[in-house]
Amino acid sequence: MLAQLLERLRSFSFFDVFKHSSIYFLGTLLTQGLGIVSLPVFTYFMDEAEYGVASIFISYLSVVSVILSFNLHLAISRYFHEEGADVKGFVSTVLTATALVNLALGGLAYYFRVSIAEFINLPVETIAYLLLMGYVGVLYYIFFQLKREQQKSVEISIVNVAWQYSKFALACVGMYLLHETGRVYMGKIIGEMLAAGFFALIFIWRIWPFIQPFHLERKHFQYALTYGLPLIPYSIGGFLLNSFDQWLINSQLGHAEAGLYSFAYKIGMLLLGLITALQNAANPAYHKIMNEQKYEQLGPQVYSIHKLSLLGGVFLLLFAVDLASLLLSFSKNNFQQSLYIVPIIILGYIFYSMSLLYNRYIQYQKVNIYLTVILLASALGNLLLNFYFIPLYGYQAAAYTTLVSYMIMFLLSWLVCDYWLKAPRLPLGKMLLSLLPVLGITLLYYGLGWDQKALELGNMALKLLCFALFAVLIFGQSIQRMLQKGS
Repeated sequence: MLAQLLERLRSFSFFDVFKHSSIYFLGTLLTQGLGIVSLPVFTYFMDEAEYGVASIFISYLSVVSVILSFNLHLAISRYFHEEGADVKGFVSTVLTATALVNLALGGLAYYFRVSIAEFINLPVETIAYLLLMGYVGVLYYIFFQLKREQQKSVEISIVNVAWQYSKFALACVGMYLLHETGRVYMGKIIGEMLAAGFFALIFIWRIWPFIQPFHLERKHFQYALTYGLPLIPYSIGGFLLNSFDQWLINSQLGHAEAGLYSFAYKIGMLLLGLITALQNAANPAYHKIMNEQKYEQLGPQVYSIHKLSLLGGVFLLLFAVDLASLLLSFSKNNFQQSLYIVPIIILGYIFYSMSLLYNRYIQYQKVNIYLTVILLASALGNLLLNFYFIPLYGYQAAAYTTLVSYMIMFLLSWLVCDYWLKAPRLPLGKMLLSLLPVLGITLLYYGLGWDQKALELGNMALKLLCFALFAVLIFGQSIQRMLQKGS
């Protein structure tokens, strides 16, 4: 019976897509679970300032990977599908070119490491690790793109999970060994560097069949440069939008405030995992709808994704303080004071998820320049708001500026898709209307002081009741239809 059922499932066109997306999602769950488990460990060993240094260090890694590689590695997945593609020659050229660029620019950055460290407000000793780990990130992206196009989802997920858990294990060893030196953050960084070095060898081993050592071909280099360079503003804009507030807090207010904000932001980012999973799972169906021009099916799909995102957002909004307080039970430091900004961060991610529902059309039409404009405009708004408000109101202001920036992103995405590109209309009115109870719950949350009351059974019962009522409100009609069909 099971064999027959599996054979029927294989006959569906979506089977392979569903299989690979499920494997990716499982890997995401395992790594996000580690992110939750690691918080009480890191906050046990590190105080607010040390946690701030470690968090800011991590936030710069992606920027370093982009700048020190010219984004050349991003062209691999696109070139893979070119007719008559010389994949081996192209990958060899990208690997050689990124190594040379990284060696030249990385050497220059290391020479000026004192000035760079002062500018980004990180200890000088971290700069060398930043440069080395940034290039390991480039090797990972080359590995990831090759294996993704080969549909090696199991291998990608296993490597991702093993890498993250190895980093955590070695970071714990490093923090333990340096816990009495006042430089615990270096224990974490050195431990993660050791793991990165080991996995760099694995990445090279797995991509070696695509490599001709020291091969550099002009036409391949031009292709990669033409594709990668225009995406640098897009990549940098994304990092600015996600991390600039942390950098500015670190620079102007200090490591301790940066650590507090980074902790609260990491709790709020748990919603991002759900949003990403929902978007990835729906992407094949979206392309099918668009290819077949069955636009009447688009509204129900979009609204379902939106409602599930809201459901996850409201749950995290109500119980984030309880979850974080549970994780901080063994912490010696006072990270709880930052938790009351978590609901604002979650509201920002809700608007971000809505913008993604519109941006799918831009990607479908392959007019990615609009994505760059939208992202850079949102990042610029975030930058200006942070420069003005953070010095006045402290790290707390960054949560509100992030919310406003994502609202700008959503507004621009809607205007570009509906009025410039004439995309099929989405159920915008219903989506905006469904935000009203979310805003109401947020006001109730602060009005009753739930941001200051963690792990109290009475309040948790009330919050659970609030969540259940919200679920019935937005899914009531769907539940009713299911009951009618069942009867």
